[in-house]
Amino acid sequence: MGSGSRLQMSVYSSHRKLWTSLAEREIAFAFAFPESLPALP
Repeated sequence: MGSGSRLQMSVYSSHRKLWTSLAEREIAFAFAFPESLPALP
């Protein structure tokens, strides 16, 4: 495992953490403001 792949893994994990926090924020927003969601058919 070279330094390049290790860097890639750290970037991937930080992106995944960022994505998870963004997704949690979206979910919390959806629960807080359900009327702002598009109506499901």
